[in-house]
Amino acid sequence: MTYLEFIESSRRKDSHLNNKLHFFSSRFSIVTAFILYRLGFSANLATLLFGILGILSSVCFYFEYYILGYILFRFHIIVDMADGTIARARKQFSKYADGYDKT
Repeated sequence: MTYLEFIESSRRKDSHLNNKLHFFSSRFSIVTAFILYRLGFSANLATLLFGILGILSSVCFYFEYYILGYILFRFHIIVDMADGTIARARKQFSKYADGYDKT
C-alpha cells in the first residue's frame, strides 16, 4: 500500500475535530503510523510500543531527565494516535479496542 492509499484507508470520520484537538501530534501521527505499518507493526504492537514509551517517559521524569522525558512523552502520544490509524488502514480491530480507543 502506498502512502496516499494508506492515508485514504485510515481516515477517521471525525478527522477534522481530532486534528484540531491534537494539533501537534496529528501532524506526525500519520507518518509515524505509515513507518510502523511498513515495518510490519500491527495495531496491538503499536499499542505495546505506546505503553513502553509512556513508562520510559515516566522513568525519565522520575530521574529528572526532563527534556528526554518530554520527548518520549510526545512520541508516546504520537504512537497512541498511530495505533488507531494502523487498525483502520488494515481493517483489523480488536474486540477490546472500542473500549479503550475510539476508532
